[in-house]
Amino acid sequence: MFRLIKKYLKGYGLISLIGPLLKFFEAVIELFIPLIVALIIDNGIANSDMPYIRRMGGLMLLLYTAGFALAAACQFFAAKSAFGYGTNLRKDLFAHINRLPLSAMDGLGAGALVTRLSIDINNTQNAINRFIRLATRSPFILIGALIMSLRLSPPMALIILVSSVIISAMLFLIMRRSAPVLKSINRGLDEGARLTAENLAGTRAVRAHNMEAAAADRFAKTARGLKKDSARLLRYSALTGPLTYLAVNVVILLILYFGGASVYAGRLTQGQVVALINYMLQILNALVVLAMLTVLFTRAATSAKRINQVLETKPESGSEECSNPHSPDSFRPCTAQPALAQAFCKEEALPYPSLPKAQTSAALEFKNVSLTYASRNTPSLNNISLSLQKGQTLGIIGGTGSGKTSLLKLLPRLYDYDGEAVFFGESIKDINLNSLRSSIAFVPQTPAVFSGNVRENIDMGRGFDDEILAAALNAAKCDFAVNLDSALLRGGKNLSGGQKQRLSIARALAGVISGDAKLLILDDSFSALDYTTEYALRKEIEALGITKIIVSGRALSIKNADLILVLDEGNAVGLGKHGKLLQTCDVYKDIVRIQNS
Repeated sequence: MFRLIKKYLKGYGLISLIGPLLKFFEAVIELFIPLIVALIIDNGIANSDMPYIRRMGGLMLLLYTAGFALAAACQFFAAKSAFGYGTNLRKDLFAHINRLPLSAMDGLGAGALVTRLSIDINNTQNAINRFIRLATRSPFILIGALIMSLRLSPPMALIILVSSVIISAMLFLIMRRSAPVLKSINRGLDEGARLTAENLAGTRAVRAHNMEAAAADRFAKTARGLKKDSARLLRYSALTGPLTYLAVNVVILLILYFGGASVYAGRLTQGQVVALINYMLQILNALVVLAMLTVLFTRAATSAKRINQVLETKPESGSEECSNPHSPDSFRPCTAQPALAQAFCKEEALPYPSLPKAQTSAALEFKNVSLTYASRNTPSLNNISLSLQKGQTLGIIGGTGSGKTSLLKLLPRLYDYDGEAVFFGESIKDINLNSLRSSIAFVPQTPAVFSGNVRENIDMGRGFDDEILAAALNAAKCDFAVNLDSALLRGGKNLSGGQKQRLSIARALAGVISGDAKLLILDDSFSALDYTTEYALRKEIEALGITKIIVSGRALSIKNADLILVLDEGNAVGLGKHGKLLQTCDVYKDIVRIQNS
């Protein structure tokens, strides 16, 4: 928690110190109020001295006004500091998550990451807010009220001190029982967020298979657990008020009983007894606030650990970013080379960092490449070897779960792998990550469409000219896009499945047409297109002359590829052209036979 505060409260240090100082002065004022009340009772009311009562009442009103002003100023500074901290942390955490490798994100879970960006940051933010507002005031009130009580009457102060210790012990026990429940609630929130995201992403599949009831039951089970834990926490919290007020009322009765005897004996005045009761109430309020702060800080400490868990996860090597001075609203990748990075971050309009010059004519080589996911014991890819020349097309085909998409994920280095993969003569593991990814135009299996307009969805902050974007839309046969300013709803709800696929292809083709991309990857990107549209689109892509990889479940889509890789359970069972594979690969032969039947 302290590491987060030290790093992300920068720029708000001064006002973070001023806030508690203002609360300190407010507490000083509050401690003098019971003394003024005692003077009014003993000197004003006892002697029927109305001018004295008015003077002291005016002084008390003035002190209350000053205390209110100090409290309001402290509230302002506390809110400004806390929300500034939250903004800084949220921006940094979001950027860090975007630089995490997929293997780390798979382990953490999307739902847990959303919870950390929202609930966990809010918990630490609220803790800072309350600390500035109350952490100085409550201890000072507690100690100050005890000292003032001791000054008025040592025997009465002893009663107040003993009762304070008892109340503190009760609050401590309640907080101790609450801490494990808080951790369980956080786990429940993570699981609820995960299930929600999962059901939202697969809502069509859930409805198509009539699984709404099963999905609802899974979520209801998590919700019931969260409800049970929350109820336990509320029961513990509900004990705080009755127990503390019971103890305080008992103490007030003791003060009145022994204080009354002291008044009759002349050792105390009636006003001093009232002042002692006020100080006891101040101590009660301070203890209750400290108990609330303990719960809040315990929750914040748990949230801080969860946030640090993400921040301490190492990002992908070479994924650093710097601001593009020619496009202040976007970011472009920096290369790992210091000289080029410095030049790019200055006033020079440099393109994306270029890849090292090719040492061979091969655009892509795999040498005994294997991949095993952290969640699996068996490899998803096993000893894949092939060589693809510049300008050629590699087709990849195989059954569901054969490893087609896994192989594609190795090229932009989304996952670590065993073996050697060479991209234009350079090992993929040695290439700067931003340079590598900016040189690959990737069309994912599931198209992503963001709310906004066509221009924003195609450009994606790369700063392409409208001519390039229009050419990409034309090449991808996006005739449905009237112009670049055509509105798009979140997730492409105003588009059909084929239109979303073509828009996703246009996004990749913009990088190809601009000259940034050296390799085009199409991961089953024609599945929602009719044969006529697919044929016309493939003709456009062929005319670009770029090296490309096409993954498809249709043999027809890849039959003219220069090289076809047939995968079965992560193994390469066939490699060659269409005609050769029909003679030598039984898996490919079966795929073609079934699709032609």
